[in-house]
Amino acid sequence: MARGFVESFSGRFRDELLNETLFSTLGEARQQIRSWQDDYNHLRPHSGLGSMTPAEFVAMKGLEMRAAQPQKSTRGFSEWLEERRVSGQHSRTVFDAQAHGMALRVIGSLVTDPQMRRTVGITEAELRALEQDGVLQPRTRLPGARLRWLEADGQALVDELNALAHANPGTAKWETVQKAQANSKVSVGRIIAAIRARQIRVHALPGNTSYHGIKVCRNEFGAIE
Repeated sequence: MARGFVESFSGRFRDELLNETLFSTLGEARQQIRSWQDDYNHLRPHSGLGSMTPAEFVAMKGLEMRAAQPQKSTRGFSEWLEERRVSGQHSRTVFDAQAHGMALRVIGSLVTDPQMRRTVGITEAELRALEQDGVLQPRTRLPGARLRWLEADGQALVDELNALAHANPGTAKWETVQKAQANSKVSVGRIIAAIRARQIRVHALPGNTSYHGIKVCRNEFGAIE
C-alpha cells in the first residue's frame, strides 16, 4: 500500500512539474519545487484523504490523538477546520490562505490550460492574449501550478459575446479577435472593451459555443485605432 502511494506521488511530481518545467539554476529548481510542494500539501484536496488536503488530514489526526486523552479538548475537527478557514490561519506560515482564498473555494473545479482551451474553443495564443490583457484571469498564480482555470469563466465570456453578436454578417469584413488584433495592433483587451461598449459589431453563427467562433467587424476599427 505504501509503495502505491509513493508511486502515485512520484508520478504526479514528474508529470506536473519535472516534465513541464525547464530549470535554469539550482535555486530556481528549489523554488519551483517548494511552490509545487505547498500547492500539493496545502491547496489540493485528495480523494484518498476524504477530499482533504494532506495538511488538513495531518491536523485532523493530531486532533483525534489529543481528543483520545481525557485531559485534552474534544472539539470536533469540522469546527476547528471552519475556524481556520474563516480566520485564514494555517499551520504553515508560508501559506497565505487569504491571498489564495478564491483558489481554495474552487480548487476542485480548476482545469489545465489545454482543458480550458478545449472547453472554450480557443487557441493557445488566444488564451494567452486574454490572460495578458486581464480579460480572463486564472484562479491561482502559484508558480508551477497546472490547474489554473475555471471553465465557467471562459464559458461566461463566450456567452456574453454571443449575446452581443449579430447573426447576419452582411458584406462587412469579419475577423477573429486574435487576427484583428494582429492586423490592427489594437490589444485584445481594448477590442473586447469596444465590443462591450458596442463600438464595434460582432458576428457568430447560431449555436456558436467557442471563442474562436466570434468574429469582429474590421470595418469599424477606425473608432478604436
